[in-house]
Amino acid sequence: MRAVLDSNLFFSMWTLDPLLSFAEADFYQPVWSNVIMAEVTEHLSEVWSHATKEKVSAFLQAINSAFPEALISLAANQIFPISLPDPDDEHVLTAAIQSHSNFIVTNNLKHFPQEKLATQHVAAISPDNFLCHLFESSPEESSIIIQELVSEKNHPPRSIKDEITHLQRVGLTQFSRLLEQNLLH
Repeated sequence: MRAVLDSNLFFSMWTLDPLLSFAEADFYQPVWSNVIMAEVTEHLSEVWSHATKEKVSAFLQAINSAFPEALISLAANQIFPISLPDPDDEHVLTAAIQSHSNFIVTNNLKHFPQEKLATQHVAAISPDNFLCHLFESSPEESSIIIQELVSEKNHPPRSIKDEITHLQRVGLTQFSRLLEQNLLH
């Protein structure tokens, strides 16, 4: 299964960490394009007030090195003429079509109407629902993935309970409830 990660997912490490952890465990293959990475590069230092352009570049280089198969290249003439509510998001659908992705994972579901995507055999899904789908496909292995993610974090160090609290704060409410049910009871 392949999923395009929209640029808005890269702005919250609390969202991106579990997404990339599941990808690292081969639950799915992440996809992003040079256009998505350009958007992230342009705006990440605005969102992360402590990040310099150099830190942003190093961060994205590390992600691209960890997932070399994720990056696909789009040229302007590769943009498919499918109109979306926000024309600036058409490149995301183009990346999904070109990479034969099943999903576009995004916080902007209203920008990706299902009736438009269905003609291309792609579905838009929130990171909350996508993470729940991944977790429920293998709860035991998923629990281990999240426990390892939490144990590896030092900035800030966190407990499972801290992780769940922060996931709730960033809008991953269903996923945080799933973790609470599986990891705290």
